[in-house]
Amino acid sequence: QSRLTDPPIDSPNPITSSRWGPHYATQSNILSGQGAHVFAGTTYETDAAHNIGNTNGCVTCHMAELPANVIAGGHSFAINYEGSGGVVVNSKGCTCHGWTTDAVATSETDSYQAEFEEDLDALGDVLVERGWLKADREYATNGATAPVTADERGATFNFLLLHHDKSMGVHNKKYAESVVAGTMAWLQANP
Repeated sequence: QSRLTDPPIDSPNPITSSRWGPHYATQSNILSGQGAHVFAGTTYETDAAHNIGNTNGCVTCHMAELPANVIAGGHSFAINYEGSGGVVVNSKGCTCHGWTTDAVATSETDSYQAEFEEDLDALGDVLVERGWLKADREYATNGATAPVTADERGATFNFLLLHHDKSMGVHNKKYAESVVAGTMAWLQANP
């Protein structure tokens, strides 16, 4: 779970640390659909199959039974395994999507992640252009262009929250997509 930022998003104090933002382990925030900065008049969808009725949480997918022909540690927490044609998504833990084979799960996941990554990269590009992120997508502390208002900091925070999740939206598709869309809408309305 991500920790609180220091200084907080709504603090009048300048941010002097290049490590400002959510901690790198943001997966539980994304899965549960909470933690992103909310702009006035914006709401984020939080109803996702991965956080409703999933009483076992992360282990449902990440420690699912592997196919019989795969040799891998059950406690690796990896949802993927190396197949003969490359990296494959283990569909055995998924009860949400009804994927019939690992090939279908891999195709669907790869396609979605590619689309989401484009949207997240576009958001990151805007933040880099404004000087709020460095090109490597880390927080930029560069004086006059550093985000000052709560919403400016919140836009940067939202990107980092999703970027550090590393699932490219898979942990909570609706929430991740709505955070990107809401943040981009705020940025476009406040050039």
